[in-house]
Amino acid sequence: MRFFVKINVLDTIVGEKDSQVRHAIKERLGVISESGRLVDGGALAGHRAAYFIVNIDKPAEIYDLFAPLLPFVTTEVSPVVPFDELGKIFEQMENDFKTVHEKVLVSA
Repeated sequence: MRFFVKINVLDTIVGEKDSQVRHAIKERLGVISESGRLVDGGALAGHRAAYFIVNIDKPAEIYDLFAPLLPFVTTEVSPVVPFDELGKIFEQMENDFKTVHEKVLVSA
């Protein structure tokens, strides 16, 4: 299962702390890259932030990858639905809507 993970360095990290946190993030990037779970990632230009697409078996594995950074960053995490599956989901939603709509109209 793929997840989008975005990290933002806290605004309170400045000066000497900034240098230390950048070093810690750099080290952690190596661990994340070597884990075999990283599909894509990069820095977000103009921000003190980065994004990752990770392929993991269960959501709790996100902590294995990112927990050491949590004191220094905020995170956003979302599951990723591949585009090839999205069409099927939309079709199923449309069918479900029609079924519910017909039941409501018939019972009214």
